[in-house]
Amino acid sequence: MTGGYVLLGALLAVYLLVFAPPAMRRIEFESSVYVRCTPMQVFALVSNPNSWPRYVPQLQLRSAVATPVKIGDLIYDRVAAEGLTHDGVERVIASDPGVSFGTQMVTGGHGTTGMYELFAADGGTDVVYRCRATLTLFEAWAGNGFRRGYLTAKLKAARDPIMQQIKAVLEAELSPSSV
Repeated sequence: MTGGYVLLGALLAVYLLVFAPPAMRRIEFESSVYVRCTPMQVFALVSNPNSWPRYVPQLQLRSAVATPVKIGDLIYDRVAAEGLTHDGVERVIASDPGVSFGTQMVTGGHGTTGMYELFAADGGTDVVYRCRATLTLFEAWAGNGFRRGYLTAKLKAARDPIMQQIKAVLEAELSPSSV
């Protein structure tokens, strides 16, 4: 009987240790889209928090944001999705006009980062969004460590339509009928 408890204790310890390293709790994904406009035009849209609700309709700003934003600025927002409302604070961590723009969740997102990288392409811009998050130890130990693939796929599935909406907003603004 004692051997059974020792084995159970050893298995529990191994389980807890497996998800202790941040690499075993990391969630990363990438989503991309090609847009028929310049990198500066894409940057103007994605780096202006006041424009975010145009392509993320479930997002609203909790306070006005003075633009242009700079590294270190805080953005107070709210997302309502799947019956839940989430208030967050994001810090601008990258802002290189025409090249990249990124934020990191300060509250409510375990330090999740989202980074847009812009690459000039033939007649337009390749827009790549990279997201990186790390589950807390408790989340990993509660079973989400085994579900990282599912969570990653779910987050990517939510981001892909946003990327398509960025494309639609920018290309509609530049079409001859919008003049």
